[in-house]
Amino acid sequence: YAAPTTMAVYSKTIRRGRVKRASARRRNQRDNPFGLPAATGIHKQALRMLHNTDRAVTRLARTSDTEALHDARVALRRLRSWLRDFEDILPLKRKQRRQLQKLAHASNPGRDLEVCLAWLDTALAGMDPRALASARQLATQLTRLRAKSQAQLLRRVPAEWQRLSPKLKHALADNKRTRDGGFLQAYLAALARDVE
Repeated sequence: YAAPTTMAVYSKTIRRGRVKRASARRRNQRDNPFGLPAATGIHKQALRMLHNTDRAVTRLARTSDTEALHDARVALRRLRSWLRDFEDILPLKRKQRRQLQKLAHASNPGRDLEVCLAWLDTALAGMDPRALASARQLATQLTRLRAKSQAQLLRRVPAEWQRLSPKLKHALADNKRTRDGGFLQAYLAALARDVE
């Protein structure tokens, strides 16, 4: 057995480093939609947002997570915006879009009550002592309403999302690859349509 020379070890290390860098480049290209054809990049991003919405709605079912309502609302809003901006490329039925819109709007009363309670909580600190009892009573009523709204939301949204999500995944999985411009051009065109 002959020990490898220093040059052979160095050469092997460099080759391994190149392989690692090359695989990292391929992984970045796979995760980065900007280098893809427009339709492919838009579909991949929609599927990624759909996955994020799945996770956020699943978290919403856990009542101990205080940020779950906010995260689910944000994920639904982002997904709806993306699907609306690229409706000419993303093959969804009108019924699916309406169901997504209803789901997004279902959380509005609960969020409004949270905002109201947060405002009232900050207002209590500098409130006139004569109005303090009434404000606390209002806070109690708003807290009850929020709990009722949250319970309805926890029953409704995850169940409806479980029915809608597979339909959206199926519709978005039908990725019809077309030869077109890059993702960046399509994204900029959608932004331009929104501005006009």
